[in-house]
Amino acid sequence: MSGPPPGWQNPHDPYGQYPGHPPPASSSARPSTIAALVVSAVSLAMCCNVFAIGSLVTSALALSRSSTDPSSARSLTRWSWVILAVSFVLGVAFVAVMATLDYYGYID
Repeated sequence: MSGPPPGWQNPHDPYGQYPGHPPPASSSARPSTIAALVVSAVSLAMCCNVFAIGSLVTSALALSRSSTDPSSARSLTRWSWVILAVSFVLGVAFVAVMATLDYYGYID
């Protein structure tokens, strides 16, 4: 009888893969991608931040690419956080401009 006994696993190969095959890739962008998706959706739904649509789209794209193209998913996740930050700044600026216009009587 040749080969290892049943149930035996090579201690140098903790994943149980055949020799020459890499271990499964972990998706490090996934938690940040999910967080960006949730924060973008909440920002859009609760704060009526229409500028967050771009962040929602890029984080959804990143989530769909997280298992097939991790480097692209990480890049899209970074972009979604940047777009979300810019959308918050634009939202605050919009509220400030509207409050200023209302204060000086330009809005009736």
